[in-house]
Amino acid sequence: MKKLFSVLLVLAMLCSMAFAADFEVPAEGYDGSEVTITFYHQMGTALQEVLNAYIAEFNELYPNITVVSESKGSYDDVRDTIVADIQYGRQPNMAYCYPDHVALYNLAKSVQTLDELIADHNLGLTHEQIADFIEGYYTEGHQYGDGLMYTLPFLKSTEVLYYDKTFFDANGLTVPTTWEEMEETCAKIKEIDPKSIPLGYDSEANWFINMTEQYQSPYTSATGDHYLFNNETNRNFVKRFNEWYQKGYVTTQKLYGAYTSRLFTSNTETSLLHVHRLLRPAPPISVPKTTKTATTASRPALPPFPRWT
Repeated sequence: MKKLFSVLLVLAMLCSMAFAADFEVPAEGYDGSEVTITFYHQMGTALQEVLNAYIAEFNELYPNITVVSESKGSYDDVRDTIVADIQYGRQPNMAYCYPDHVALYNLAKSVQTLDELIADHNLGLTHEQIADFIEGYYTEGHQYGDGLMYTLPFLKSTEVLYYDKTFFDANGLTVPTTWEEMEETCAKIKEIDPKSIPLGYDSEANWFINMTEQYQSPYTSATGDHYLFNNETNRNFVKRFNEWYQKGYVTTQKLYGAYTSRLFTSNTETSLLHVHRLLRPAPPISVPKTTKTATTASRPALPPFPRWT
């Protein structure tokens, strides 16, 4: 990631000029002049500390490039800020965001393509560096319909299920491996602790997309009819999860008003199973540390993600 961040910042330095007509990659690369790069992101304190360390290392190589790192809140806050900034021509040089946000920015033709920069022998990426990316993450950068490269992967998140092993062991519960088993487990947890919300799932959108992948049901398409999600299969599982909510089995970030991991770690509220999006610059995975008292402390564990049978 350190090497990638240095490449991204140099690319961004050049992209800051890309809104001028007839932009070309400088034949001799970066000339050492003073440049300021503005970088919008949504990183919290922990990841900002990692980012700041990388910026410091970058500045050892490029002391005349100033990186202004600005956390704008959530992913949606980053998107909304950039959309507003584009209207006044003051958008950042670099942003950490979702691919659909990039497509939105590009409606105003405000995203610099990276193909020539990546291929440049002075500033670009080597074949070895490109091969070091996970292929699917890298090719995601040219999925916008014209075959051109608009993004490079910086950080990636993945969803995991974790559970309170202490509670499960004490009550003889088996970790669910399918969504049918998940429903049965939630019902048992509700019987044991009627005040609990057994399952917390942070992202409703990700849950829906995961289900379409598991069912192989239509969701969207880049060609033809773009809106394929309104079909019987998808309506049925949304109806089923709504029934879980009505029974008090599940909540989500929007319904709860905060990340549902707070339920998992709280002394006053309870969630025993949790699906959370973990974001890391490197492979190691961790789960939230519990703040419960010693007598009720939970011991988190990571099982496989549930599937439909």
